[in-house]
Amino acid sequence: MLSDEEVTAILRLAGDTPAPEPPGLPPVQQDPALIAATKLQDQVVDDMNAVRGQFGIADIPKAVQITKIWEAAETKRVALYKDFTDRYAARLNWLYDQFPYGPGIPAGTSAADKAVLMTAFNLAVEKTRNSPLVEREKMLHAAQRYGDELTVRAILSVCNEDSYGEMLDKWSAAYSPAMKAYIREWRELNGVYEGGDFVARQFITMAFHNIPKPDEANALPGLVAAHNAAAQEYNRSASAIAANGRRLVSTSSLQPIYDVSELLAGA
Repeated sequence: MLSDEEVTAILRLAGDTPAPEPPGLPPVQQDPALIAATKLQDQVVDDMNAVRGQFGIADIPKAVQITKIWEAAETKRVALYKDFTDRYAARLNWLYDQFPYGPGIPAGTSAADKAVLMTAFNLAVEKTRNSPLVEREKMLHAAQRYGDELTVRAILSVCNEDSYGEMLDKWSAAYSPAMKAYIREWRELNGVYEGGDFVARQFITMAFHNIPKPDEANALPGLVAAHNAAAQEYNRSASAIAANGRRLVSTSSLQPIYDVSELLAGA
């Protein structure tokens, strides 16, 4: 008998490697990304206020520092939210893939056998679609009793397409405690992910909402424009005096012209 490692290696060569199970997720209030984002919301305010409280710092350098703090925090917030949603999506997708929907043809099945199984599955799907709900339940219990997994999957697939998920609940309650647990977890996580869980949605909104752009960041372009206008006027006057030979003007005495993007890109 092949070991699990050997089976995985064969499937990998065949291109049918089963997706690994993503780790389970903690309660939303205990999620590491949510906790970090919550702390970030407070920390960015403290960091910006620390700069505001400094004495002897000009308006432009102060605005640059505060804008950088805000931009860095926003970048981190976005990354934390992506980590949060990516983990939820991965777990939800994996759980859904465990549901007995579709033909469920085993990896490594030959093309000829796949064709036979798909034909049988499609016939079972067609029969289910043409049967009323009460008859479907009888068919499901009969298929389960005789180990006809293909028909079980066909019936549950059609009921899912018809938005009758209760059939899966009834089947899992009767025959598959493990599937029942998967369904419960999927619904709980989906409530968090899609926003149906109001309490969880409140925690998520408070942790991951956009960090308000500070007044200094909004004012920075205007501060730079005002400085540049004054600097250009000063430099023109200084250059005119030098051209008339009334006084030597060194380059170092000219006022610098700033660019907002360069200021923010600087260390």
